[in-house]
Amino acid sequence: MAWKNERGFTLVELVVVLAILGMIMAPLTTMLYQSVWIPSRNTDKLDLVHDLRQVTRWISEDGRRAQEFTSGSNPAYGTFSWVDYTSSPPVTCTVRYYFENSNLMRESTSNGSSSTLAVAYNINHYDDISFELSGNKLTVAITASMEATGGEPISKDTTVQVQMRPKPLVEVSAP
Repeated sequence: MAWKNERGFTLVELVVVLAILGMIMAPLTTMLYQSVWIPSRNTDKLDLVHDLRQVTRWISEDGRRAQEFTSGSNPAYGTFSWVDYTSSPPVTCTVRYYFENSNLMRESTSNGSSSTLAVAYNINHYDDISFELSGNKLTVAITASMEATGGEPISKDTTVQVQMRPKPLVEVSAP
């Protein structure tokens, strides 16, 4: 027979090699999965933080300009209003915040023209935002949430406090 001089692997040798490969591949597969999943999750968190920073900036800016805030009802949260005395003649400005399709929308009207902008995304429900006025101090609480990569929900929240400027006691006319 010619089989005596042929060399090959025994079944035991093959099983040992497969076991060693399995021990090497298991951690490598886990590391590969983590290197893809963890950055995606962090990106989702950064998106939420960016949304909250953007809405904080807009509300703070509008609130500092505003002389008045009028509360709204669903889907509107309320409207800031003020008179810009730097223009001649003075111009009345309004900014309305409202909920639409999981977004916080900002509608600005000034001198007959208006513009609309989504200032925050991932607002799942109307109740995820609240505007509360006490005197000239406005407090806005916001929660943004989303389903992260991998299916786990993540949520971030912030609170903005703005001191609005007081109404003038007497109407001031531009020079």
